[in-house]
Amino acid sequence: MMGVIEKAVFTFTAPKAIKIHDPVLGVINRILQVAIIIYIIVWDLIINEGALHSEIPTGKTNFWGSQGDLASYQNKSWDYCSEYAKLNYADQLCRNERESGFGIFCEFNQRCRDYSFNEINIKGEDYMSFVTINKDITQHLGPCNDTFKDECNKGNPRDGETMVERYVNQTDDQDDNQDLESMFIYHDAGRGQCTCTNMVNYVVRGVEAVTLNFNHMFYLSKEFPEKCRTASQVPTFIHKKSDQYDSSGNVITNPADWKDSSCYDKNGKKMSPCMFSRELVSLRVEDLLKLSGLEDGLASRNEVGEVGRNPFDDSMELPFRTSGVEIRLDLHWSGSTDFLSGGASGSQCESKEGVNWSNRDEAPIKLYVVVSHIGGWHSFGSSVSYATYPEVDSDSVLTGVWHDNYKRGVKFRFTYGGEVKRYWVKLKHIFILACAAC
Repeated sequence: MMGVIEKAVFTFTAPKAIKIHDPVLGVINRILQVAIIIYIIVWDLIINEGALHSEIPTGKTNFWGSQGDLASYQNKSWDYCSEYAKLNYADQLCRNERESGFGIFCEFNQRCRDYSFNEINIKGEDYMSFVTINKDITQHLGPCNDTFKDECNKGNPRDGETMVERYVNQTDDQDDNQDLESMFIYHDAGRGQCTCTNMVNYVVRGVEAVTLNFNHMFYLSKEFPEKCRTASQVPTFIHKKSDQYDSSGNVITNPADWKDSSCYDKNGKKMSPCMFSRELVSLRVEDLLKLSGLEDGLASRNEVGEVGRNPFDDSMELPFRTSGVEIRLDLHWSGSTDFLSGGASGSQCESKEGVNWSNRDEAPIKLYVVVSHIGGWHSFGSSVSYATYPEVDSDSVLTGVWHDNYKRGVKFRFTYGGEVKRYWVKLKHIFILACAAC
């Protein structure tokens, strides 16, 4: 028994090595070794980037609005406020809806109004919005009788016109349009229920001066150097969507090679490129609209068409001031965290010294924000309040008064993405190279 244990503990076996002196086999062996090493280093590691690890950062923003130069913009004279006729879209469907007490797609009876910042500022979980038009609706509920009808039409008819005719035949005269604010439409809804409704489309004056502000932060996994796993307010470049394409229309994959766009800071100073470094990103709605591709801002047309078309039809022509618009801000973090993939800037993540996040040229990771717009209708829904809460009589007829503010506007939405890289030679590469060198 002791002999077995002694043999197992104090002895070992090794394979015999035979050295063959054959020039042909020796050359073939070295050629195979070199081929394997070249394959691993050139093909797998360099061309196919087999050792390059990439990751989409997890992004986060804190955003809010501020009034900016709203007060001074409200004191300016705007074409969209002085030319009411151009804001009235009295299409046939809207005319029919007027007879039944209006609808949210009746884009008529528009006039400008000054709102406080708090009235037009709407913040959601992942979007920031500013109101451009408020459809102010008041409706009285009552029984279908002469008393309710006369009260609704009191002072409304003129020169023998009915209420509906007065709206349909409105002229371009400004005073005429102003009269419409106090005019109501009487409508028989059936089953003894009638309504008396008024709607005015109030256009928000000066919303272009309101400011969108945001700061940002990214997070990477533990596979990246600790000093570069997270950072806030890295150098930030604001781009138009067209900046991503070259003169031939091909996509430029590296954000660092995108064309530059210019913008204005909060003091009205032009910045070219539009870049923020270690500071809050703050831009006026006016600039963001232009960066999104809307050179005429809220006066840009949503669809191509003409007055008289059905507003549910894609060909209905409306300015974004009336229909609302969504502005998409796509945040792309891009960079490298080692010398091989990012040069001197990337090597900061692995050095003992600190990382220079302030310098646009030396920061290992930068943020590129692409601004674009999405057409269609963009509303924030209704906000109903009751002046007199509705009551039901024995005939199931409601009596009461409610008020609604149905709003549309500019909605800013944030999305997150990008790519951060680092070289990381894997165990399989080390094993194959070690075997090839034997």
